[in-house]
Amino acid sequence: MKLVAADAGPFERETWVESVVIAPAERYVVDIRFERTASTALLNKVGRPRSLVGRFLPMVDTLGIVSVSPQRVSRDLFKAFAALRRHRRPSPPPFRS
Repeated sequence: MKLVAADAGPFERETWVESVVIAPAERYVVDIRFERTASTALLNKVGRPRSLVGRFLPMVDTLGIVSVSPQRVSRDLFKAFAALRRHRRPSPPPFRS
C-alpha cells in the first residue's frame, strides 16, 4: 500500500505503509495493488475507552470489502505503482504591495 496524498494534496514524497492512522475529519489517498484474486476487508481498528480505568478495549469495524477479479486488466499499471513519486510544492505567488 502506498500513501499518496491527504486533504492538502499530494505528499512531497510517496511512502510505502502497512496501515494508515486517520483522525476524525481527515482523509488520505492510498494506492493499493492486490496481487491475487481474493476478497479483502477494509478494517477500522480503534481502541474504545473502558470507563475510568484508563484501558482501551479493541474495537474493529469492517468498512467494506474489496473483491479482486481473476479477469486481466487491459493495461497493467504495475511499473507506475512500483515507483515512489516525488511532487514539488508549488511556489508561493510573488508578494505584491
